[in-house]
Amino acid sequence: MIANVTFGNFRLRAEWGGYCPFIRQRTNALHHHEFGEICLVTAGSGRYRHGTETFPVTVGDIFAAFPGVPHEISSYETGDLELYFLRFVVTRLELANTDFARGSHRFSVEERIIEAFDGRRLRAANGESLWPFIPLINSLGQSSPSSMTAKARESALVHLTLAMMERLGPISKVMAEPEEPTLWERARSLMESQVEATLDAETLAEKLGVCSRTLRRAVQRETGRGIAAEINQIRMMHASHRLLMGFSVAEVATQFRFSEPAVFTRCFRRVVGTSPSDFKRNYQLGNHAVSPQTDNPKPTKR
Repeated sequence: MIANVTFGNFRLRAEWGGYCPFIRQRTNALHHHEFGEICLVTAGSGRYRHGTETFPVTVGDIFAAFPGVPHEISSYETGDLELYFLRFVVTRLELANTDFARGSHRFSVEERIIEAFDGRRLRAANGESLWPFIPLINSLGQSSPSSMTAKARESALVHLTLAMMERLGPISKVMAEPEEPTLWERARSLMESQVEATLDAETLAEKLGVCSRTLRRAVQRETGRGIAAEINQIRMMHASHRLLMGFSVAEVATQFRFSEPAVFTRCFRRVVGTSPSDFKRNYQLGNHAVSPQTDNPKPTKR
């Protein structure tokens, strides 16, 4: 479920990710993406790595991953970490409102929360008071977009997002003006968003509104690789993530639209340096059954 709302000169896009246990697969592997994530721990304990920082997480903790920063969640020692998460994108809008132009605009509570959510604080404790949002969002179910139930679910998602942002926000400060993304950054973002699709230079260039020659030069300059190699690199990074989360080689091959597992295996070996089966065997820890998802997280002792 996705909610798109605007507060003054900020647009917030929130997407419900749902339940994520680290009981069978004890890591989600080091990765990054163009959107942000906020997690709320409902059971167990583990560790969280974000860029150069690493810290423990436990019941009630809230922690965030910011766009473009490599991060990893793991529960190697206990294998009992359970959490719920959501994805977010914040966009600063350029408004022609006269109050903005005069500098006399009065910021709403929501704007101040988003403005202060700047990444300097990655973790907060005592998030148990936010747990009631989870069964509310889950219980409202898959309703039609126009129904009152769907609107209530969207409202609950927005309120939970803002509540977790507020817990993670330091003293308010004005956000820096965003820089215009480069052609390479736009291309990578598109590759990341369509990892399961079959892309090539011509298709990417057309979607980006440039000629394929210009795109090839930009990718080569930034990565030292050609577009095909970069696409495969990104796709296999995401494929390795799926393998660590418990999908079989055949399932991942199908998800990434390979004609057969053997073709996927050759591509994976060429990029990663080992076969998908060996990768799973070497990096996948634990062999516990995943606990069933519950709509009502129960408090556990720290």
